Amino acid sequence: MWKKILLGVGAFVVLVITLVLLLTSSITDVANKQMEALRKGDLVTAYSYTSKDFQGYTSLADFKKFFDKFPSLKNNKKASWSERKVENNTGILKGSLTSNDGAVTPIEFHFVRENSEWKIIGIQLQPTGAQVSPSQGTGDVSFGEIYQVLVSDAQNRSGSVDAAKTVIPSKAPKVFVTVYVLHAKAGVKVTAEMVRMENGAKIGPSEATITQSGNVMRDFSFTNAASLWPVGDYKINITTSNNQSASVNFKIGATQEKSFQSKKHRRHR
Repeated sequence: MWKKILLGVGAFVVLVITLVLLLTSSITDVANKQMEALRKGDLVTAYSYTSKDFQGYTSLADFKKFFDKFPSLKNNKKASWSERKVENNTGILKGSLTSNDGAVTPIEFHFVRENSEWKIIGIQLQPTGAQVSPSQGTGDVSFGEIYQVLVSDAQNRSGSVDAAKTVIPSKAPKVFVTVYVLHAKAGVKVTAEMVRMENGAKIGPSEATITQSGNVMRDFSFTNAASLWPVGDYKINITTSNNQSASVNFKIGATQEKSFQSKKHRRHR
């Protein structure tokens, strides 16, 4: 009797596994087809496997930029899938890409069903072995990409920076930062912090949430507690909740008045 029960349980487990594989095989097929197209350098075909929402926020040109940023996509030799999940009209596929040089990069696809077909709505990469600039972050281009960061001591009437400065006077009351994010989705958080390079002292982080999808900008400001900013090298670090990042270096220099007084003081000595 126990043998019959065990055989019945075993058959049930096999049936469940078979059903799961059948339900999720279509999302793996789509991912495999996109990887094959990318291996061939056929970006148009690879782009065709993405959803309307993805294409609404990410043009073919932006998709190419994303592709160029991650050699693990372009040079992928094979893809292996470790986790699959389908629920109603959405799906998640996790696995890894092995590039021609042997580097292994974890990857995660998000799917949505459109007209009875599975389409890719999001791609997330975690570059471990791939040669990716640290400033690129992990990257999920379907949820927004940092395009530009402007730093200045002046802002326009809307509170944004029009033109960036590489040197800001030490007497400036505030340092203003404007971040441009392309194809952002509502809910993505943008974080900014100001770092003094000499000692690593930080101001911030300050966080802003994107409330409307599209090409957006977010403004930040940093105030010095003292009357003058310490002279030296600084940088602004920008990160987003979809793992994009960027850094901008700038200097804070002595004001002309302070420089003149210093020279005058040296002459009297």
